[in-house]
Amino acid sequence: MEVVARNSSPKYGKRILSFDCIRCICVFWVIAFWHLGDYVEIRGRDSLEYVTIGVLGMFSVLSGYLVGHKNVSIMNFYLARLKRFLIPLFIAAFLFRLSGYYVIENVFLVVSGLDMFFPPASMTLWYFSMLIVLYALTPLLSIESKNGTKVIIIERTIIAIIIYLVFFVLYWLGHLDVRMLIYYPCYVLGIYSSVEYLTKYQIFYLLGAIGCVFVDLLIGQIFFISIMWIRAFGVFLLLLFLGNILPKLGGGYLYRKIAYASMFAYIFHRPLYYLMFKMPFPICYDKIYILGCILVVFIVSYYLQRYYDKFLGLFIRKT
Repeated sequence: MEVVARNSSPKYGKRILSFDCIRCICVFWVIAFWHLGDYVEIRGRDSLEYVTIGVLGMFSVLSGYLVGHKNVSIMNFYLARLKRFLIPLFIAAFLFRLSGYYVIENVFLVVSGLDMFFPPASMTLWYFSMLIVLYALTPLLSIESKNGTKVIIIERTIIAIIIYLVFFVLYWLGHLDVRMLIYYPCYVLGIYSSVEYLTKYQIFYLLGAIGCVFVDLLIGQIFFISIMWIRAFGVFLLLLFLGNILPKLGGGYLYRKIAYASMFAYIFHRPLYYLMFKMPFPICYDKIYILGCILVVFIVSYYLQRYYDKFLGLFIRKT
């Protein structure tokens, strides 16, 4: 099985299997571990924040790659991005409000894309609100033109640096969530990456991840500190390694299914968890029940995504 083989079925579109595998690992970490710890006790969760940073960084790289290499007009680009997740994002933000996670201001900020400019950004959905901003900037950063020719990379790199400096000033003035400074470079890296760089050098990803472990241990031994960013980068490289190795062992069908449901799982899992863990009558939250809740999240999300795609196909003109 080729790791970079694409699936071109109408339901899944053109997908890269290794990217689907990486997306599965990332979404499982966020939903089935990191956020689950807000509802049930997970020992040691807070000490693994660097893993979440690496996971969201990888999400951002994949998002940058997938949208930064499309040869479409600017108007069609914006329409395609907005129709993909703006309606689900609004529904999810409204459900967050009903669940008590948000006040009405959070709903407006998340859906408008302004959330990152009023720190601290809102719970969970801040990531998709950030994507609205990054999508708006993508035509300025993309190295693909409409006719498929490459533009001057140096020119776009200068633009990317200027945007980052603007973000840094806004952060310094207290008008930007620090996470934009973390994940914007990851998104730009995805735009400038090729599929070969993200899928063909597994041994170097593994060696790099191991190197990060040694550097972290060395610095810890000498200075008695742990550098979170080195660990997060090691997680990032490990995800690239696993995403390109695991599909060779099989499971491609399952990876595609989970990756297909990943967006809806990410934005709707907290309202679903609220229903399953915040019920007014006592429930024994044993391991079987918790695993069942996770399974319900992904099954519901898969069918929500499926029927939303049908809705788009029937009622919204494809771009």
